[in-house]
Amino acid sequence: MALSRPLPVNNHSLRSVSKTAKYPKTGNLLLFSMARVSLGKGGFGWRPLHSGVVHMRSRRRHYPLLALLLALGAGYFPGLALGDWVSLRNGDHLRGIDFEKHGKGYRFTLENGEIRYIEAKEFFHLEKSPASEKITFRGKKITLRKKISILQKETREQLAAEVRHVETWARGEEANAKLKKKLAPGARPNKGDPGGKGVVTDPLPLPGLKKPDAKLASMIKNGRQAREKIMKLDEGRRVKVLALSLAGSRLAAARRLAAGELGKHASSGSLAALARSAMVDDYRSIRDRSLNSLKKINDEQTAMFFAPGLRSENPQVRTRAANGISVFPNRAAVPELLTTMRMTWSGFGRAFMMQVTQRSYIADYELVSGGTGFSIVEIADPVIRTNLEGVALDVKVRRVEMVARLRALHKITGKDFGTNIRAWEQWWAKNKNN
Repeated sequence: MALSRPLPVNNHSLRSVSKTAKYPKTGNLLLFSMARVSLGKGGFGWRPLHSGVVHMRSRRRHYPLLALLLALGAGYFPGLALGDWVSLRNGDHLRGIDFEKHGKGYRFTLENGEIRYIEAKEFFHLEKSPASEKITFRGKKITLRKKISILQKETREQLAAEVRHVETWARGEEANAKLKKKLAPGARPNKGDPGGKGVVTDPLPLPGLKKPDAKLASMIKNGRQAREKIMKLDEGRRVKVLALSLAGSRLAAARRLAAGELGKHASSGSLAALARSAMVDDYRSIRDRSLNSLKKINDEQTAMFFAPGLRSENPQVRTRAANGISVFPNRAAVPELLTTMRMTWSGFGRAFMMQVTQRSYIADYELVSGGTGFSIVEIADPVIRTNLEGVALDVKVRRVEMVARLRALHKITGKDFGTNIRAWEQWWAKNKNN
């Protein structure tokens, strides 16, 4: 969300000047409240909100060093500065809170509650507002952090309601399949189906339907109404709702529906949600549908959305990630495959299955002291040992995972060095730029 940068003389600065006349004995504190702390490519700077000389009515002694220390505190302790202005190199100015380093760029929470990721080359300047600054929001004077907290809570509630719409839609689709698209006698057909071959969608009660079928018809109607609500959302919002449904809904039918619908939207949000579902979902049918949707989108960067799964602690997720890369081969994924292949191959465990018979026998005798309090007697104590006879099948684990990685490497490079990791790394060092 790009905003126009306000003029240096704003409502806040005017309010600060008016406080000078009302409270003439706070000149040194006013000097701090009218200051902005700037932090950008050029380093740290401190200046008044507006140009010109600020005339104080107080004749008390001022403490510029104290004001400077307070300004430094506002600049270097984000908890004191409740509002930030971030300037980009394209001329946009963003207002929000919690400007922090994130990877190779920055993470910034905008004043409407959205999270904005800024690349390092886009960032130009950061300007922090004084800690006492408040804004007018819905008729109240609150801090910018409080406003963002309210908006984020409302956004979460709206998204939860929209995810429930997706679940209602999915239940309607299931009811539609159960009803087998048969028109009940005496019921009115769907308006969009003049031939009378579709299902009934009239509200209850319906005279020609039995009670179970009438309940299914009601679910179908509710599902179509929920679908219309989702389709009225703009594409970005719709993708976000479907992605949340695919990742967090407990209803398998809703996740399956979301996986199919996301295949109609070619965006990074769709790719990330579908790749994650293809790796971590518990249902194979949903994982397969996610892969099919990714094939429909057919983006050349799809493999990179599977790459983080290669470092998962779950071996099944790692195997599915490697299989996903083999389905969408991309040379950019080769370094991650080689690195994680070495991590996988080291520390291999073993698994075995045995069918044996255990026999016990006396291997030896040991002399131990015994007797009573009046006499000591040495006796022989038998040493019992066991013997196992039968068949044991010893298997190396993670074999399937390694095969999946080798398959992906072979499909990308056309080479086959087997499990010789050094050979793979040497070949890639010579041919990665080809």
